Amino acid sequence: MLCQFERDTRSAEVERLAASLGVSSGSLFRLGIRWAAPHRAWAFPMCSTDRQIIGVRLRAEDGRKWAVGGSRNGLFWPADLSGGGPLLVCEGPTDTAALLDLGFDAIGRPSCAGATEMVVDAVRRLHRRDVVVVADGDRPGIEGADRLARALTEAGCRPKVICPSVGKDARAWVQAGATRAEVEAVIASALYWRPQRGR
Repeated sequence: MLCQFERDTRSAEVERLAASLGVSSGSLFRLGIRWAAPHRAWAFPMCSTDRQIIGVRLRAEDGRKWAVGGSRNGLFWPADLSGGGPLLVCEGPTDTAALLDLGFDAIGRPSCAGATEMVVDAVRRLHRRDVVVVADGDRPGIEGADRLARALTEAGCRPKVICPSVGKDARAWVQAGATRAEVEAVIASALYWRPQRGR
């Protein structure tokens, strides 16, 4: 199915989508984007922690999101992480693409509450200790980031949780002009996650 989607994918159309999303086509291709003609939607593979494709997220031109039937939730995981610096974890493929555009190593999870155990396992496989959870700026996003940070801490990692200085999510932050230096400054000023009293 994905091979057929790949044959139906046109670089010019990916460029058009990238421009509309405010990310680069290169980062979308790193995440395995394809045109799913039968669904009239863009397809992003979702991977297990051993990099096997276990599902396909679809995104329509109007922004609606769903998954191919039979899909399991997984991670949006570019193939060529550098292995340097902190690993950033965000929500969804387009936020991941925005952070990749700034030169960070980034992976995406399917939702603010999804794939927590997968992220922990991925961090172990990547031999990362410093992890930055980039939360969406709403209450579910912050609460989901808090739960992920707790799980990472229990696994021996040193997570930080940050929220965009501008906009609701990582992509909106980058669209608003965030630079790598700005994001790095926010990361540097954030404390390592600790459970809040009474929680």
